[in-house]
This record gives sequence, structure tokens and C-alpha cells, in this order.
Amino acid sequence: MFPNLTVERCLKIVTSAVGGGLMGLMLVGCAPQKPEAVVTLGQGRLGVVFFPDAWTTTQPPAGATVSPGKRYLNFPEEFQVRGQAGSATEELIFGVRSLGASSENHYATSVDGRFRVRPASDEEWNNAAQVPRPQPPPFIDGNQWRGKTFPGSGQSLSRIVPSPRQTFVAVLSYTGTNHPQPSFLGGGEPSEGTMYLDLYNAESRQKLATGRASYSGEGAGSVFRFAAWTDDAVLMVPIHHLAQTCFLAILPVQ
Repeated sequence: MFPNLTVERCLKIVTSAVGGGLMGLMLVGCAPQKPEAVVTLGQGRLGVVFFPDAWTTTQPPAGATVSPGKRYLNFPEEFQVRGQAGSATEELIFGVRSLGASSENHYATSVDGRFRVRPASDEEWNNAAQVPRPQPPPFIDGNQWRGKTFPGSGQSLSRIVPSPRQTFVAVLSYTGTNHPQPSFLGGGEPSEGTMYLDLYNAESRQKLATGRASYSGEGAGSVFRFAAWTDDAVLMVPIHHLAQTCFLAILPVQ
């Protein structure tokens, strides 16, 4: 429909539309790109998952009046997770929520270390149990937490994200490849580069897993702020703003 629209150009359209209350209503006709991502340490604990279709809904944003119809959920604020690791199905089912609206499509991901993805039906979603989500500790800027240092693989540190029961620590960092670009989302960070995820045991500081992914269009920090733990051993980190490609960590709990 719009052959010249890339994700980066679409994000600029959304940025310009935010002042008019149109966040989450754009990106119609924009084909999401699949970032280049790889796990360099901890395969089986950390994987890259790709959800083939964008998260969509027919629900309007909270307090907004829009024309009926399907729309993309841009900048998801929360991952919704159902199912239970270790159950007979050994799958977790994911959806997202943004601006008061929930996605109406869902995906199941295996937790056997292969991170296989398949569409999940409405019946599967409705029948699956909601995974508990304890209140997590606050994000921490830098690489210091509880008197310990947790290095990041990137040149610039963004934040530390402890797990809800403080068993694990995720360190989010990046290395930019261009000059910082002013942005209401990224805070003046480089708009291109490589983002990194490092996972540690919080007590021993043993590094458990590392992943890296290319990014382009907005600062890595604007994507990192959507990273979220589910329970104490499942972490989802989006790699771009549509949250179609993500790092998914499923860590062993003692």
C-alpha cells in the first residue's frame, strides 16, 4: 500500500502524531523489519523469538475516539503471559498491552530451550492460566546494584533490571554507530548501533547469557524501557518498537 514506508519513517510519523493523541494509531501499511540478533552465550537459556505478525487490536486506546478497525499496537507497555513452564504443553503464551488495549492475537513459545513460536488460538489463550507477576524492583541506571558491579557488553550502559525476587540481574547496554539523535523516546542516543543483553546470577555475579542485536531508527534506551520480567525466571526484551522480535530468557530457578 505504501511501498516507500520503512519502519524508521513510520516511527517518525508516529513521533509527529503523538502531540495530536495519535500514538498507537499509525503504522498501517508499514512492514516491520526483522532485526539481526544472536545469542553468544547461554543458548538454551536465552533465545531470539520472532512473532511473524504485528500485535493488533480492534480496541481503541483509552480515552481516544478512533474509527473502527484493526490497528497495530505500537510501543507495547506490557507483555501478558499465560501458561506455565514445566506443564504438559511446556509453552508460554504471549500477548501485549498498550494504551489500555490488549492484543487480539497471541503466540505460544516453547520453553525447552528451542524457543519455537506458533500462533495460539483464542481458546488456548482463554483457557491458559495467567503467570504470576510479582512487583519487580525499580530499574537502575548504570551497572552498580547492591554494592556489586555487573558489566555490560556495550560501550554505553542503559540500565540494570533485577528480577522480581532479585535472583537474576539483566544488564542492558548499547554501542552506537552514529551521532546521538534528539528524540522524545531515546533521549538523544545514537539511532543506530548494537544493543546488548547480559544476564547474571545476582548473588555470585556469574554471567549466564549474552545476546546482541542491531537496531536502527530510535535509541536503544527507548526500546529497553519495555523490558520486563515475568515471575522470577522469564525475561522478555523487545528488540524494536513493535515487539515482534525479542530476546526471551528462561532461567533455572534453584
